[in-house]
Amino acid sequence: MKLLARGIALLLITVTLLSSLAGCSYRGYRGDHPDAYTLIYSQVPDILGARTRGPLLVDPQIFLLEDDEYGRALYLYLEDTDGFLSVGIAQTVKEGRVYYYPEDSTMSFRLPDRVYDIDNGSIPEEDMISLLSELCPDDVMEDFKRVNGWNSPIDDSRLESAEICAPVIPLRWETRTDKVNLPDYKWEELIFALAERNGHKLGGENDTNKYFSHESWMATDDYGRRLYYVEAYYYEYPEGSTRIAYVRHFLEMIAIINPDGSYNEDAFMTELADKSDYRAQIRELKLANGWNQPLE
Repeated sequence: MKLLARGIALLLITVTLLSSLAGCSYRGYRGDHPDAYTLIYSQVPDILGARTRGPLLVDPQIFLLEDDEYGRALYLYLEDTDGFLSVGIAQTVKEGRVYYYPEDSTMSFRLPDRVYDIDNGSIPEEDMISLLSELCPDDVMEDFKRVNGWNSPIDDSRLESAEICAPVIPLRWETRTDKVNLPDYKWEELIFALAERNGHKLGGENDTNKYFSHESWMATDDYGRRLYYVEAYYYEYPEGSTRIAYVRHFLEMIAIINPDGSYNEDAFMTELADKSDYRAQIRELKLANGWNQPLE
């Protein structure tokens, strides 16, 4: 079901790009919690930033679950394209920016197939909370809150921030102050080279077709480095296949690019081995690329 939802989302992205020229497309989240929206797509890979409802894109569902005595806010986030239910803790909001403890500020849980219902545009809040209780044991939630300093003074030394904005993937470039990016052909070359180093059989004796999908900006550090989610896929055809039967493999990466478009060839991109454990991989990638350290 996730593959179906993802396929619908990719189709809608294309439609959105075309219809945006006519001024009639979905322009991004306009709900009550743009701080939570910004936090989630800054920290969680593969966020579209919308739900699918028939031929339309509509706002994801975001609920405020709880706040503490220091103004932290615990949010619940659901869209139907990434395959996860996410929670996030915003430490504070000041002057149009949301502040958070990076890599500790979110958790995501893989959704059961029964959640995917393309005819149902939303899930009642109580059902979402019940789903969270099913997927996230009480001790896991309590530890999440503890790591985020729940009901303790905010530790300014741990804070990162993001400018609050709410673009879906096709429009994510419009609200950015920084337009530097790798061209798509370069992303394609790099992502497939890394996939082959990681053991994916993409050529030679193996019968495959490769396709680049998209790159999605997630966050920018204080010195202009940019964190991306990058996706591609390939079709593998069994020996003797008529090319009607195939296996579709998604390649999902995270990458960090320098302000001038350069990158660390040995360590700038990594494959998401387990997307439900993205936090550890993002933390490691940031360390390898000097995230929030002065540029050399």
